[in-house]
Amino acid sequence: MTDRHVIRIAEPVVAGQTARFAWTVEPASDLYRRTTFELSFPDSVALGRVPRQMWWRVALVCLHSHWPLLRPCRVVLPVALGDGEREFWLRLCDAEIVTLEANAGHRDTARAIELVERGPALEPLEPVADAGVVVACFSGGRDSLTQAALLHELGEQPVLVTTTSPREGSIEHETPRRRHVMSEVQRRRGLELVEVHSDFRGCWDNNFAAVRYRRSVNELTDTFLYFAAALVVAVARGARSVYLASETEVQESSRRTAGRSGRPSRRCSSGSTAARSMPISRGATPSAIRLNAIRRHSSHSLHALCSGARSKQEYWRSRRSL
Repeated sequence: MTDRHVIRIAEPVVAGQTARFAWTVEPASDLYRRTTFELSFPDSVALGRVPRQMWWRVALVCLHSHWPLLRPCRVVLPVALGDGEREFWLRLCDAEIVTLEANAGHRDTARAIELVERGPALEPLEPVADAGVVVACFSGGRDSLTQAALLHELGEQPVLVTTTSPREGSIEHETPRRRHVMSEVQRRRGLELVEVHSDFRGCWDNNFAAVRYRRSVNELTDTFLYFAAALVVAVARGARSVYLASETEVQESSRRTAGRSGRPSRRCSSGSTAARSMPISRGATPSAIRLNAIRRHSSHSLHALCSGARSKQEYWRSRRSL
């Protein structure tokens, strides 16, 4: 029988412009190279406006997607969550487990994660005062570029949030092209871009889930990291919404692959989709901040947004600043 992992999450610590998160796992797991990570924000983000309760949600947003890989496990918190929130996180894990198992052709979907609250209750999150702004996750890829442009054209002045978190085996966050796009979107559209730095993607063995699920760990976690960073900026700035660009194909639920559980699963996808994050807006942000997405209808090309040569030319003519 597999030993049950006990995961103990420590109180998040904020010092200056950096938030630090730590946890322990017993017995130790090959998933982790270290059990700490940081989120560092520029001075333009007033972290003093982000309450302790929100930092706990940030920790859970980032870490919960590891729990399905550590099953069976018990997660111990030194605090108590709000009414119903414990079950929310467990159900979110349930959905992720069904997705992983279904896409790998397995059926081990029985709940094997326990969430234990041992400590005083967190204070309720107060609604964030609406400052009339929105926050949009920005990677520099075609989805986030389109989303930024459309929000701007719809009359918004989105604060773009880019999360830079290098990982072994990938240079995606370190290319000159990425830097160029980040610079140009500010110059051409006059938008503010906030860059958040993190070492989160370097704390695990990215191939840990490959044998059973044929997925890298970052595919399961990136969306949540990007959302968490944007959420902090949203709270600090008084934003009413966080936008995370996605594709409609990966929003679809499918009962066909859910096995005998009868629970809907979602197609596995990489970190650009908001499909798995969408429920987070209800559970992790009881502060009136909404998670939204401007969705693109094709994963092949932006040209699919319009049909015919003439309409394609008109589409790109209207968006030459991209």
